[in-house]
Amino acid sequence: MPATPSTFGRRYRILRRWPTRRLATALASALALVALPVTATAEAPSAPGAVVATEPLPASQGLPGAAASTKVTYWTADSRDRPRLSSGAIFVPEGTPPPGGWPTISWGHGSNGLGDQCAPTVVGRPAPESSYLADLLADGFAVVASDYIGLGTEGLPNYLDSGGEAHAMIDIVRAARGLYPAIGSVWLAQGHSQGAHAALNTAPRAERYAPELDYRGTVATSAPPQIDALVGLIGPQMPRIPAPASLFVMAIAGFRDLRPDLDVDSHLTDLGRRTVALAETLCSPQLDEQTANLSIGELVAQPLGELTAPFQDYLRLPVAGYHGPLFLGHGTRDEILPYPLVFTLLTGLLLHGVAVDFHSYDAGHDSIIPIAAADVRAFLAAAVD
Repeated sequence: MPATPSTFGRRYRILRRWPTRRLATALASALALVALPVTATAEAPSAPGAVVATEPLPASQGLPGAAASTKVTYWTADSRDRPRLSSGAIFVPEGTPPPGGWPTISWGHGSNGLGDQCAPTVVGRPAPESSYLADLLADGFAVVASDYIGLGTEGLPNYLDSGGEAHAMIDIVRAARGLYPAIGSVWLAQGHSQGAHAALNTAPRAERYAPELDYRGTVATSAPPQIDALVGLIGPQMPRIPAPASLFVMAIAGFRDLRPDLDVDSHLTDLGRRTVALAETLCSPQLDEQTANLSIGELVAQPLGELTAPFQDYLRLPVAGYHGPLFLGHGTRDEILPYPLVFTLLTGLLLHGVAVDFHSYDAGHDSIIPIAAADVRAFLAAAVD
């Protein structure tokens, strides 16, 4: 059964037994804790999760049932542990938090593109995603949603940087807790598409990277296959694969930015270099259109060779080292990442002894979000019970 508004905290209400004046005072104090962030300054140190700036999200990006909807800029780190800035959204539920504070879902969004104008806190979210996040608020979760490093902040987004994505998802939980005392330490990672890659990379790192938080598990829908395993095949003769070339273009752009010490450009054709440069300014729909008829083989001049191992580390999709429960869902009608591809990931996880709650749905790449929602919400409720 999906969680309901009474799942967390609301069953703890005993305030109705208090005298009216004391009740009003207590509710005012609780709402103040929920709705007013702590003042942050640009002089904040660059420790992971340190807040640089906050501002209210536009009303069009608010969620029903949110007592606070805040855009935050905070410090995190890329996969080479270098301090980087990320922005993101924080949504705090209405009502009285349970003992220990609101549990939190750190949401990872799907591919938006690399231009700063593509960040969810700039361009907004698809309606099904916003509706689902509002349901999480109604279930008694705070929701935090990173834009990821460099998307709307300084520098280029390092698309599919496994460590950077994970750090951004974890550190926005830290940032939210620093701003809102009503947010507790219990949290889960959830992601869709690119966000599934981020969430799955978060799972093995969460407890080690942020031991002060109480990590409870991960949800991933429309996850990519183990794309790091395909890197050794990249070259001019590489056959077409059932995935958009735009994903490779954004990944090689991010990898080139993360590793300027490697001569990535020498492995690209003139067309490849032009396409990668173009990708740095576009959002996903425009880039998909520009690369619709391209194959990866047309973009590379030679096999990656010495770039293979570092590019694999960059793209890594882990199949071992998981902590906490794992929910994996995929649509049988996925038009971006066809359904059979999920079994490369699922097989790897099972071979490494990872317990997976796997679900398949009669759904497409994005329509899986509302279709899987009841199962996912039940999984989340059980994880924090």
